[in-house]
Amino acid sequence: MKPYNILSLICSVVVLLCVPLNAQLYQRKNPIAVDISFGIADIKLNDSVKVLEFGQGIKSRFDGLDNLYGYGTAWSSFWHYLQQFNLPIWYVDPKLNAAKRQQDIAFDTFKNLPNTHYARGLHELTHDKKFKACMQQTTIAYSPDIASYQAIVILRRVGKIHRKQLKKQYPQCIVVDAATMPFFSNKQFSSELFQDTLLQAYKPQWHICPTRYRSDLAAQIIEKMACDYYVIKPISAAKGHGVLMVSQAELDETLHLIFTKKQILRTMPDPSYNYWAHRNHTNCIIEEYVPSKQINVNNKPFDATMRIVFALHYMHETPHATLLNYYWKLPPCNLDQQGNLMDKHKSNIVTGRPCSAPVTDYDKALVAQVFTPVLSTIYEKTIFSTPFPA
Repeated sequence: MKPYNILSLICSVVVLLCVPLNAQLYQRKNPIAVDISFGIADIKLNDSVKVLEFGQGIKSRFDGLDNLYGYGTAWSSFWHYLQQFNLPIWYVDPKLNAAKRQQDIAFDTFKNLPNTHYARGLHELTHDKKFKACMQQTTIAYSPDIASYQAIVILRRVGKIHRKQLKKQYPQCIVVDAATMPFFSNKQFSSELFQDTLLQAYKPQWHICPTRYRSDLAAQIIEKMACDYYVIKPISAAKGHGVLMVSQAELDETLHLIFTKKQILRTMPDPSYNYWAHRNHTNCIIEEYVPSKQINVNNKPFDATMRIVFALHYMHETPHATLLNYYWKLPPCNLDQQGNLMDKHKSNIVTGRPCSAPVTDYDKALVAQVFTPVLSTIYEKTIFSTPFPA
C-alpha cells in the first residue's frame, strides 16, 4: 500500500476554497436563504479522496453502521445535530408503525429530545395545533438566519409535489433537503456538481452514456476515458442494484447484454444484472474504477468503500458541513480469496457475513480535513443552482 500524499491533499483543499460556482448549472429562480440537509457519501481513500456518489440520508439504510454501533446510530447523530437550532422539529412518516422502523431512525432518542413531534402524514401535520400555532408566527421573507424560522420538518415517504406544496404554503418552516434533494437523488446531477477544474480531482473520471446499444459504443467510451476497469451505474438506483464492474475487454459485451437482452436479464438473480431488465432510463453513467487503500479486517485484506454520514446547513450566506459517522463497507470477498471483479471490489451490505468495519481515528481525521471543504463547496452549488432550467 502506498503512503498517503497528505501534503498534496491539503494543498489542493486550500486552493479549492476559491472555486467559483459552475456556470453549466442553471441558476435557481427562487433563492434559498437557509437550508438544512442530511446526506451520505461513498468515497475511496488512497493517495486522494474520490467521491463515488452522494445519497439522501433520509432515504438511506444504515445497516453497516448499525451492525457496528447499534440501531439508529446515524439518525441519533442527526437528531442531536438539529438541537443546535433550538427550533421545534416535526418528523413526518406514514409508515412508522413497525418497531424495526422506529429502531432504524432512533425514534426513542427523537421523542426524548425537547420540542420534537411526529405526524403520520401531511394532513396530520398541517392540522396539528402546535404546528399551526408555529406557522402563525411571522417570519421575514428569505431571512438568512435559521433562528428566524418557526420549525424544521423532515418528510419521509412524501412525494416531491407535496413537498413543494408544503414549502409554498408554509414558508415559515425549513423542509430538510430542499437544496440537495434534486442532486443527491440522481447520480448524473450529483456528478455534474464536480464539473470544474479543481473539484473534478475529487471525482473518478465519468461520462454519461446512452442506454441504446451501438457496436461502436464501447470503443467511443474507451477513446474518451481509457481505463483498465469501468463501473456502470444507473442514474437513480439504490443498494448497489444495477451497478456493474467490468474490464475494458468486457465493456462491449456487458453493454450489449444490459441494453438489449432483457429476457436473459430477467432470469438472472443478481440484482446487479436483473435491475436492467426492468428499467428504461435513457442514460447511465460509465465511471472509472478507482481502488481504496487496503484495510485489514480479521487479518484479511479488503478493497473497501468508506461511507460517510453528514449533515449540512446554510445560513448567513455560508455553507456548513459536519461529518457525523464513518464506516467501511466491505465486498463479499477479500483480496486473497477466489472471486471475480465485483466479488472483490464492489462493496455491499448483506446479512450472513461481515459487511462493515470501523474507520480508524487517523483516517477519520484525514477524511475530515480533506473532504469537509469539498463537501461545503458542493453544497454551496446546490444552494444557488438547480439541474433543471428555471
